[in-house]
Amino acid sequence: QKANELSKKFSISDKLSEVIIRESDIIFGGVSGFVITSSDNIMAPNAGIDKSNSQGKLILYPYDPYLVAEQIKRKFFLDHGIHVGIIIVDSRLMPARVGTIGVAIACSGIEPVLDRRATTDLDGNVLKVTFQATADNLASIANHKMGEGDETMPLAIIRNSDAKITDRKISPKEMAISHDECLYVRGLKN
Repeated sequence: QKANELSKKFSISDKLSEVIIRESDIIFGGVSGFVITSSDNIMAPNAGIDKSNSQGKLILYPYDPYLVAEQIKRKFFLDHGIHVGIIIVDSRLMPARVGTIGVAIACSGIEPVLDRRATTDLDGNVLKVTFQATADNLASIANHKMGEGDETMPLAIIRNSDAKITDRKISPKEMAISHDECLYVRGLKN
């Protein structure tokens, strides 16, 4: 019933509607062809589901992307003896901007966020709320290199990024902010 309503309201197929409902944490609304959702604490059109370049199939985020990233990191170490950071990347639209950027769906082996609070800016002012989204910034670099068209570049290697390598398990909550604290979500509710 809900999938049928969503399908009609936003002019999408019943199949896509069902998968969006299943993959979404929250459905905020939408426009024709797109449902604005939160999936794994990432705001994304259609729960991040990709139906382009897939011969009619729907491509979803990995079931447990942090586990997948950890497994890739571990395999790389076992095969090559090198500690690396792994970021699973998707492309994303930014509000009021043209084009896509990269977003880190998950990561392992790097500190995903750098807390800049209590450091100073160029004028010596103490930063009070600034966090640097290391994993998302690196995801944008990778997304730029991998491309959005027929490049068939499934991965990118980023060297000398100064990202902090770590062996600790990364929690999905580290890269997310609650919807109550999110500037965009709070603004849309008003």
